[in-house]
Amino acid sequence: MGFVHHTAKSIQTSDVVKRAAAQLDACIEKLFPTPIGTPPETETAIDEPDFLTDGQVINSSESGYLQAIDLDRILAWAKQANAIVKIHPQPGDFVTAADRLFAVIPATLASEIESSQAAKWFILGHERTGEQDARYGFRQLVEIAVRALSPSTNDPFTAINAIDYIGCALAVVAEREPASRYRLDSAGQLRIVAPAESFRAIATETFTPLRFYSREHPLVIRRFWQLLDTLASRLTRADDQDWLQQTRAELKSIIEQLPDDSERRRLRDLTQSNPS
Repeated sequence: MGFVHHTAKSIQTSDVVKRAAAQLDACIEKLFPTPIGTPPETETAIDEPDFLTDGQVINSSESGYLQAIDLDRILAWAKQANAIVKIHPQPGDFVTAADRLFAVIPATLASEIESSQAAKWFILGHERTGEQDARYGFRQLVEIAVRALSPSTNDPFTAINAIDYIGCALAVVAEREPASRYRLDSAGQLRIVAPAESFRAIATETFTPLRFYSREHPLVIRRFWQLLDTLASRLTRADDQDWLQQTRAELKSIIEQLPDDSERRRLRDLTQSNPS
């Protein structure tokens, strides 16, 4: 009876993982790259203005998770007003009342932006969503893996299932061009400066808790290392490759701290067969 219960529970958990992964995939397709405005040919071609000197900051009037930013509205307004807007938070961040939302150049336009206008641009809510927040989708899968690795659950196979889908999503992000921080209008004029997601930032936020909670689960560590091997062939940017080498070194350190038994020796052989 216990086996049947465990099997039924495992099937349900697998369905939850698949649904979370599907939502994450849909979010990645929308956000990499973000199709709002025209990105510059190169980042170095943009001369970013000094918002501290020439701009005016508009603060949030409420608190909550930033669920979405209406870049279409911001771009249209900035073009009409001949302005440049610098956005400070990104979807998924928690914004506190009086935190900076954005800055605008020229500063004289700040008085023309009513709080109701800003409220249309920035959607705040009580919880994170996957509408524009790819990190939220990764976090959902991480939560499933971490709970599966808790002593009360002790289900490394569910954790591995979640890690497999995390790897699939990260592989897609690794091969996509990162969105530019800069958005130009149709005439090539800079209109928006905004935070941009990067593979390294997402991978670091995703793998930090996984690395910590998997340290007592050799099966999970093995899958973790194999995932890094899979990602290695897809990482072409120097910053991403640097993240890979650092993460491999941290995982090797965890392996060295395992009890000296046959499983640890097998893991050491695995890392030495494909050294960082």
